[in-house]
Amino acid sequence: MMKKMNMKKIIIINSIYYPTIIGGAEISTKILAEELNAEYEVTMLTTTRKKDKTIEEEIDGVKVIRIPTTNAYWMPERDSAGKLQKIYWHFYDHFSVKQFQKVEKIVDEIKPDLILIQNTPGFGTKIWNLSKKYRVVQTLRDYKLIEPTNKKIFNKILGPVNQHRSNKVK
Repeated sequence: MMKKMNMKKIIIINSIYYPTIIGGAEISTKILAEELNAEYEVTMLTTTRKKDKTIEEEIDGVKVIRIPTTNAYWMPERDSAGKLQKIYWHFYDHFSVKQFQKVEKIVDEIKPDLILIQNTPGFGTKIWNLSKKYRVVQTLRDYKLIEPTNKKIFNKILGPVNQHRSNKVK
């Protein structure tokens, strides 16, 4: 592989990354990471079910950093969670300072020229605060940023939080 010197750095953030595949977002994000990696220094930042350690690996030429979830469960395992646990998960996901600090630390070490955010669950929309220091682009992949849960009462709280935070993204 050719050494990438003085190349622009891009961090792509997505809840899940290969080999875990839930749907099209994971597939298209993998393609995006690999294509951009031909011209830029790409780091994929994603989550892992492991609660105790960050995992760094290379997949198909792309550097992948998997950070442990600090939430009640790992997002791909949501089908086995109870109703109360899911409610807790959504509020923690939106307001967790701990998870944001983990992300911010990694981002500050890499110092990217651009951050591409795909899906936010597992990171929370607090990661949009990164736009205070970095160029951030958010891809709108689904309606979950407007209605994060299937409960209207919670969406009346969480939806406006996301809308307010989205103003930070340039």
